[in-house]
Amino acid sequence: MIKRRKLMVEEIKLQARTSALMDQSGYARVHTDVHNLLGMEEKGYAELINEKGKAILVRISSDKLIPKDNINLGTKDLEKMEIEDGALITIKHYKTIGDSIGEFKDKMVSKLKNDDTKEKTGSE
Repeated sequence: MIKRRKLMVEEIKLQARTSALMDQSGYARVHTDVHNLLGMEEKGYAELINEKGKAILVRISSDKLIPKDNINLGTKDLEKMEIEDGALITIKHYKTIGDSIGEFKDKMVSKLKNDDTKEKTGSE
């Protein structure tokens, strides 16, 4: 069986577009492939950063109808970021403390399992 590794990136640049469906602040939508590329859960958080370094935190959801090079935002979020429709912004997956604790727990469980296996086989 071939194991495939998920390709993930730390950040990606997308074109900010005004959302026709939502004008609520704090929410954004990206294409499902972009969502997966950032290694996000079904609904996660992302930090959006403009070219001047101004950043906001939003909840990201995925949608197959959004173009792959766009992120849809409400007008209030565009104003907060001091950008216009069509501006290029950086999107980074924002990990909550719960995400970090979960990752740490998974690493420790894996390490303990590996140590236990080494003890049983007598290898180091």
